[in-house]
Amino acid sequence: MHKHIKVKPSESSDPDFLSLPLCPQPSPCEWCRCEPNNEVHCVVSDCAVPECVNPVYEPEQCCPICKNGPNCFAGTTIIPAGIEVKVDDCTICRCHNGDWWKPAQCLRRECLNGQSLS
Repeated sequence: MHKHIKVKPSESSDPDFLSLPLCPQPSPCEWCRCEPNNEVHCVVSDCAVPECVNPVYEPEQCCPICKNGPNCFAGTTIIPAGIEVKVDDCTICRCHNGDWWKPAQCLRRECLNGQSLS
């Protein structure tokens, strides 16, 4: 069942009001159009793939966001993109440029008992 609102056409000085259906909007991510035959046609927002491994869905937003910016996995550790990160005493990792879904590139230095020799 449609709700109806009364709208006065702006280009007309006619005192009669025009009745238009008020379509349901199931979520902020869906846009619906009500047809005169009572059919409702909806489309869902198309989101770009977020550039992080830990996107967050915020209330009332359609698409996930990367609150901490682009990042990637170095093993089980999430590291920011664009910088080298020391993940342990012997390993430095960096995210692939633009390829957040790939594991980080890591360089392991020679170590003795967890201490870097270089």
